[in-house]
This record gives sequence, C-alpha cells and structure tokens, in this order.
Amino acid sequence: PGGGGPELSTAEAIRVWREVVLPNFEDKVKAKWVQQMWKQGIPAFVRTQVWPKAVGNRLKLTEARFDELRESTRPEDVPGGAEIETDVPRTQLRGQGGERVPVDEGQ
Repeated sequence: PGGGGPELSTAEAIRVWREVVLPNFEDKVKAKWVQQMWKQGIPAFVRTQVWPKAVGNRLKLTEARFDELRESTRPEDVPGGAEIETDVPRTQLRGQGGERVPVDEGQ
C-alpha cells in the first residue's frame, strides 16, 4: 500500500484489507491510500467486515432488534427505500450459474 500506485488484484486487496486496514481501522481509514482502495471498490469477501466498522452502531441495535425493525418497515416508507430494495439483489455475490453465493466472514 502506498500512494497512487497500480490497482491491486482482488486477492491482494483482500489481504491488505484483512491484515493491514481492518485490525487498525480507526487509524488507517483516513489514510489517502486506504481512501483510494475504497474508491476502487471493497472486495465482496471483506465488505461484511468493513461496512460495520465504517458505519458503526451508535444505537447499539442487536441483530434481532434490527430484524424486527426491518420487517416492520416498508421500503416505500423510507427515502430511497424502493431503490435499495431493487439494488440489494443485484449487489450480492453470484456464482457462475447466477446463484447467490453466501459470504462467510471468515473467508
């Protein structure tokens, strides 16, 4: 990692996110080279680890409470909700046959 060097391969980007950025997220996230990696795209295999650190959980919601709230809210009640509902299926990792591939955080 460094300045505006060449774009990393997906495998190398995953390694850098896991071994360098995530363990020291608060210190590293504001570095110019990390912001450049972010703009190039966060690899699918580390998104489930990066986004919670980036967004946080100020309300201290449990997963169960989050699910309750999500189920009680209709997409049309939330600004941009309909667009989000449309985009989520398109952004999930897919196999060669188009099937959804579960992303394990330990990968």
